[in-house]
Amino acid sequence: MNVRLHIDRLILEGLDVPHGGHAVRAAVEQELTRLIGEGGLPQHSIATPVVRTPQINVTTPSNLGPAIGRAVWGGLGGGK
Repeated sequence: MNVRLHIDRLILEGLDVPHGGHAVRAAVEQELTRLIGEGGLPQHSIATPVVRTPQINVTTPSNLGPAIGRAVWGGLGGGK
């Protein structure tokens, strides 16, 4: 299976990530790669300008990237 994932812009409303942006992006990509590998995506091609997700509640910065990855995956229809 070939997967091409391009995130043009990731907007985190209400979150201050001044110096951890690169680490958060890497963690999001890692979590999405893991989820797609384990659970796949819907059988149709996905191209969308916006993926809306539920509010993300995390207690530590290290949980932020994986939480965003799970929210995006769910917003794309993963796990359904």
